[in-house]
Amino acid sequence: MALDDPTGRARDKAKRLAADKAKSAGDAASKAADSASKMTDVAGDSASKAKGAAGNAKGAAGGAASKATGAASKMSGAAGGAASKVIGGATGIAGTGGAIASITKHTETITTTRRRKRTVTSWERDPAAWSPGKVGALAALPLVGGLLIGGTAWAVPHIEKKLERQTIADLEAAGIDTSNLEVDYDYRTGSITGSAAAGVDEATLEAKGDGSGVRNLSALLAAGAVKAEAETPSTTEAAAEEPAPAEVGPTDVTAMLEDGRIVLRGEVLSEDQRQTLVDAAEATGVEVVDELTVSGFDEATPGADARVAGLAGLISNIGSGVTGVATLTDSSLGFVGEAPDADMAAAVEAAVTDAGAGLDTSSEVSAPEAVDDAEEMAARLAALGPVHYKLNMSNHESEEIVILDEAVAILQEYPSVPVELVGHTDRFAAREFNQELSERRSAAVVDYLVEHGVDPERLSSSGMGEDAPIGDNETAVGRRENRRTEFQVKLG
Repeated sequence: MALDDPTGRARDKAKRLAADKAKSAGDAASKAADSASKMTDVAGDSASKAKGAAGNAKGAAGGAASKATGAASKMSGAAGGAASKVIGGATGIAGTGGAIASITKHTETITTTRRRKRTVTSWERDPAAWSPGKVGALAALPLVGGLLIGGTAWAVPHIEKKLERQTIADLEAAGIDTSNLEVDYDYRTGSITGSAAAGVDEATLEAKGDGSGVRNLSALLAAGAVKAEAETPSTTEAAAEEPAPAEVGPTDVTAMLEDGRIVLRGEVLSEDQRQTLVDAAEATGVEVVDELTVSGFDEATPGADARVAGLAGLISNIGSGVTGVATLTDSSLGFVGEAPDADMAAAVEAAVTDAGAGLDTSSEVSAPEAVDDAEEMAARLAALGPVHYKLNMSNHESEEIVILDEAVAILQEYPSVPVELVGHTDRFAAREFNQELSERRSAAVVDYLVEHGVDPERLSSSGMGEDAPIGDNETAVGRRENRRTEFQVKLG
């Protein structure tokens, strides 16, 4: 039968109690580490949000950035506090582990006293010294250090940017141009470089830009950046030294001849030039539309008055019926248009050459193609038709007189074209009679024309008898067509 060992039971109970306490301490340390990690995440998220808010407020006001920096600082502090609590909790846990170790040792000592004395080995004390609570506390220390380093890395650049903006704002508030200055900060120690306006030196920049939150501000300007105002002459002095040159302008005019009127457009230098052109246009007797403007400038090219006078002469010499556009510039005079005939076209081209003496002249004047008078008169007489007669007659009925009068008018329009009158008959008579009758008919037409003003020198007559019929002699209509006198124009 085994003996009851009170000392062994007490020792086992003490070990179980120490193990339970150590496990509880380890669980507490893990929870504390999780809590610190969550606080770190919250602090990081809040810092990122604060950083985004500061970026959005960059163009609006430096105050928002300052508040964001303060918020980030507070969050960093909160993270630090959380870390401190973690450390404190870990320390407490470690203390608990020590107490457990002390109880274990005490229990063993009492037990040993009751039975027998023995020495407790160091191995039995070590488990309490390296309890889970102490291990958890040591594991939390790198996390706390990371929080502190991250908060600092985020806050310092924002402080530097805030101070740079504040320094520039202070300088501009003092009336100093900062467009050629550069401000840079290393935490709270700043520097100003670049070039400043005349009268602004380094001491002035340091005094005006040294605002709140700045530990040290120094200015170092580029050599020769500050210049005396007296070196640059004022705008008024420069203007007095060099008078502004007078404005010059061209003479640019068009005269459009169309629909029985002349339209003047463009720019002249003086009122006298404008009046010269208007007077020349009005002298032609047509309607004049004056759309000219007077610039009042000096002439860009000498001889403007003479050029305007030349255009006025051209306008005066353009004959009736001519259409087109005359153009005058400082170097040229030209005309493009149409004339009623070739002679008028040649006259316009000659007028352009005379009016543009000393200028580049050009003309392009078209005219209808000349039609041969003989061909034109022949066509008109053919359209008029022959003179017809009754059977065996050579005198003219009233309806034939109308034709003869129209023939007189046509012949007088072409006074130099010769005309031959040729008589014809039908075949119902003797040949000799018909020949003689045809000759009487043509001679009667010549007599009528001469009596009404046609020159006899350009007229002649002959008879063809019955040899050149144009109708059917077997019908009454055909025989009447054959009894006729025709107008024949000698062509070529």
